[in-house]
Amino acid sequence: MNRLEQVNSQFTAQKQYVSTEKIEIDGKTYSQIVDNHPSRGIKLDYWNKYGWGYADSGFDLDRKEDAVRIRGSRYMFGGQILPSFLPWIKANLGVDTTSEEPIQENMPIEAPVVNHAFLEELGTDNLSRRSFMQWERVNHSHGATFQEVS
Repeated sequence: MNRLEQVNSQFTAQKQYVSTEKIEIDGKTYSQIVDNHPSRGIKLDYWNKYGWGYADSGFDLDRKEDAVRIRGSRYMFGGQILPSFLPWIKANLGVDTTSEEPIQENMPIEAPVVNHAFLEELGTDNLSRRSFMQWERVNHSHGATFQEVS
């Protein structure tokens, strides 16, 4: 397969995935997810929905060392302690390392605003992926600000 064929294959519809979960909006029912390229996966499969970066990477507070350690092996310094990072975030960001706040498991969001005529015209074949899934909507529309992840 030459390079052009490889690129074009990314745009060729594969076996369509239509979720069995439904959502009702303004009296009309839609499949929660329609995906014409399911082999690509979705951002939530590998992205950290609680902040920035990849789900398998991040910063962990090592209480024994009183330092921050890089989680994961994706990056060059994975598993290593950053000796100056904890004092810096305490001094510059006012981070309280004694806090034991649980991770936010849910984020209430408004119902989707839908143009029904547009969705009907679009159908399920004239798109790559459409999702009403809560965390996908949060990830794509709300952003990730310090206030949301702190």
